[in-house]
Amino acid sequence: MNNEPYITTERIIVERKYNPEYGDNRVCKCGHPYHRHYDSYEDMQACGCKYCGCYTFEEYNPEVDCMTLEALRDKLGLHTHQPLRNAHGTVAYLIGIDGQDVIMQKEDSQETFKVHHKLILAEQPEGIL
Repeated sequence: MNNEPYITTERIIVERKYNPEYGDNRVCKCGHPYHRHYDSYEDMQACGCKYCGCYTFEEYNPEVDCMTLEALRDKLGLHTHQPLRNAHGTVAYLIGIDGQDVIMQKEDSQETFKVHHKLILAEQPEGIL
């Protein structure tokens, strides 16, 4: 039998709060800046990224998070010289990686452009960029 006059419990409450000294333009692994993971209309409440489903800010580290061109081709199941076609009919080849962007070159010209690698991975099942 417990002879204490009160039953005591302890509760741990974890609140994630905006840190104004952290750096608003630091980039998350989702590709969006730190400040976009907070609601400026609700006293900077942690609400998750406003542009995607990312709820927890994890800083992007190019030394760790950068995907190699070969790894991206493997993930997409592409051969070295196999092109991708986007919804507009543009045919392009993967020619390089720049951080989280994939450098593409149009089939019919020397023109290059960048696409975020998550866009390519997300749209690949339909066979588009």
